[in-house]
Amino acid sequence: MKVIHSYIPTVPGDYPPPIVWKELMYGQMLSALLAQREYGNITLYTNKTIAKQIEEIGVPYTEIDTTVLDGVVSKSYTYPKMKVFEQLTLPYLHIDTDTYIFSKIDFNHTTSPVVYAHSDQHVDFQNITSSPALSRYINNISKCYTSLFFLHEEEHAALDPMNVDLFKIPNGNLTYVKDTALMRHATRRALDYYNRHKEVVDRNTYGGVYVEQMLIHLYMMQDSPKYYQSVQNNEHFTCDDVFMQFDYVSKDESVDYLHYKFPFSFKLHTLKDGFIPSIETRVQQIKNAGYRVEKKKYKEYIVNDGQDLKNLFKDRFTGVLHPSFNKWAPIFECLAIGAIVEQFGPEHIQRVHNYFTTVWDKHKINLPEMSRGELLYEELTGYKFKPSAVL
Repeated sequence: MKVIHSYIPTVPGDYPPPIVWKELMYGQMLSALLAQREYGNITLYTNKTIAKQIEEIGVPYTEIDTTVLDGVVSKSYTYPKMKVFEQLTLPYLHIDTDTYIFSKIDFNHTTSPVVYAHSDQHVDFQNITSSPALSRYINNISKCYTSLFFLHEEEHAALDPMNVDLFKIPNGNLTYVKDTALMRHATRRALDYYNRHKEVVDRNTYGGVYVEQMLIHLYMMQDSPKYYQSVQNNEHFTCDDVFMQFDYVSKDESVDYLHYKFPFSFKLHTLKDGFIPSIETRVQQIKNAGYRVEKKKYKEYIVNDGQDLKNLFKDRFTGVLHPSFNKWAPIFECLAIGAIVEQFGPEHIQRVHNYFTTVWDKHKINLPEMSRGELLYEELTGYKFKPSAVL
């Protein structure tokens, strides 16, 4: 099965240079290395400018394709992904560059034409005990989906707008496409909508998410009875909840909203049965031995200090980790760096660091030589990013 990344940075204004920033590159490197390990291939769809950066760093892609996205310009960060979806004719697994698959996910047993990671909107109604908490959830739903949906309600009459199940809208950090014709047709319809309303969509913070995750999903439900039934049966998700549920109590508000302090904790929800063959085999062996196996809905990680964080560098988690916007946080950048070193070797992180040191000098960009995640990794491990530290 072909595994895919697609990415072109969306940078407001004309701030040079057009690159994937260092804080994101460590995650992209980890995602690519894991895909190579678990699936034996990973293709990047991007433009020629970013392809040059990736090649100079040495991210181990099987292939870099610039034919689909070269010349593509958009303020929507999901637009490049949709342009790729519009073109592909063979089954594939598309993963976002901040999606880390530590254990191979197998889709052979699935019947849905398209399978996504999980529902995009998570809310634990049983534990919402205050009006402000519920208001935050409603506002988030509005920003992501309903505001744009009802702004152009006349175009969506055939989609039965009042009966859209918001909890069935997928998060596309992981998208397995078996029926590529279905995906291509739905994506073209979504892109046609986007092109008609580009100015409005681009002004909305989550406009690209709305088009990619909601409209394509609804168009596929309309086009394919099989996909429609899969959605009704909740078979279009690999997980019954979001992959990672973070405890934001540990945020250090005195620094910035993505700085976390020890201790912090998060839950990783387990994938549905059948998706991770290695686990399924072990479960069957235990059952054959006469024992009962009770599957937990999630695994909780409590990170009390730096040593606990270091212990996670060798972890395979519950099979997949998707830090989402937390990838910008020093702790998660450090986690990506540590996982690369422990599971693949230090030469990969050294190439990333050396590249950006050169780029900052070349473009006379006044940024610190060390990112916050790199500083934390050095503090925890004693590793030094200076060229002399290369093994």
